[in-house]
Amino acid sequence: MNDPKWVAQARGYVGVREIKGGSHHPKILEWWRAIGASLVEG
Repeated sequence: MNDPKWVAQARGYVGVREIKGGSHHPKILEWWRAIGASLVEG
């Protein structure tokens, strides 16, 4: 059975995690920007 394209793409993100401290994972930052969210640290 062939998975839909979006499922195959989503599997590529398994394991993506935020980075502790002052750095941020570039893909997560991209997702935040895409939904129009602002980055708030605290």
